[in-house]
Amino acid sequence: YEDLDVGPITRLTFTSPRAPLDKMAMESEVRVPNFIVASSNGKIALVNAAVFELFTKEERRAELLVQGLESEVSAMCAHPSAPQVFVTTQGPGNGAGGMLRVLDYETQGWLRHKVIEK
Repeated sequence: YEDLDVGPITRLTFTSPRAPLDKMAMESEVRVPNFIVASSNGKIALVNAAVFELFTKEERRAELLVQGLESEVSAMCAHPSAPQVFVTTQGPGNGAGGMLRVLDYETQGWLRHKVIEK
């Protein structure tokens, strides 16, 4: 996972499963869905599962969605059918609330956010 170039990965969530190319492939092929990772240095990135089939390090990069979050991602979950990921971060200090955000990973824009009070 070093080649993804996002830093130490702390969270991972899978996006919607990739559709099989044909019915026979569905029975004989292992298909890994694309996934989204968050790192300890405030980055969130989309990873196309096909990158692991590529040969050069430069080709195996993740698509950076977000950088510079104010704190580490504490939880992350992809929507089962929409291109959205729900992200929580902790507030400053121990147990001081935090933030819940919804990110559209196709447009790379925040859709909603809510402050979580302690």
